[in-house]
Amino acid sequence: MAGLAPGGDVRSTARCLAQLGVPVLRGDGTPWAEKVPPQRPPRSPPLPEGDPDMQADDAIVLGQGLSGLREPIERLDCGNSGTTIRLLTGVLAGAGIEATLTGDESLSRRPMERVAKPLRQLGAEIGTTHGKPPVIVRRGHPLRAAVIASDVASAQVKSSVLLAGLFAEGETSFTEPGKSRDHTERLLRTMGAAIVQRGNTVAVRGPAKLRGFALDVPGDLSSAAFLIAAALTAPEGSTLTLE
Repeated sequence: MAGLAPGGDVRSTARCLAQLGVPVLRGDGTPWAEKVPPQRPPRSPPLPEGDPDMQADDAIVLGQGLSGLREPIERLDCGNSGTTIRLLTGVLAGAGIEATLTGDESLSRRPMERVAKPLRQLGAEIGTTHGKPPVIVRRGHPLRAAVIASDVASAQVKSSVLLAGLFAEGETSFTEPGKSRDHTERLLRTMGAAIVQRGNTVAVRGPAKLRGFALDVPGDLSSAAFLIAAALTAPEGSTLTLE
């Protein structure tokens, strides 16, 4: 991946993936995540060196396949990232990996039942702490496809269900009252997943066979909003260039 922003959410995700046996390397071959807790080795060995065609701050995710995740030795600390904890809950539920997901003080106040409930409809065994993190994903029976309807439009909830649905036999559908962001659907299609959109319903057929791909992460204009606002308040003649 080129253009991946080195923010806290990305670092938290890379650290959790490393604990699950999925190395995330920089273009120069060094680990993306720092201070990773004890971890089990990946089932497939990491690349010994970096990719000469990549920049040092690019990222290489060495996927292990749907059945290649390792059970973490310690808790998965998602930091302040609600996206990390919600999407990983779906992945772990689908893979049947037992793990506890936690986060900082702020994340520990975020609601998690809105993710846990639809995953339980797929057969996942998930516990929350009074509806909030820590979240405990237990080993259970293989997930079963289900028809799920949500009373809120949420890309995170939808993505968690779709990721879990990759592991379930048959078609899992998710219907929401309005369309939410569709980045997960786009990525899964690119990776070979059978994704179908029907109005406000999206469905995935599992078990899926995914393939790797190269991605240029587009710039996020919203991150530059404060710079634009500051430029507007500057004296006449000021210039701001965004690349």
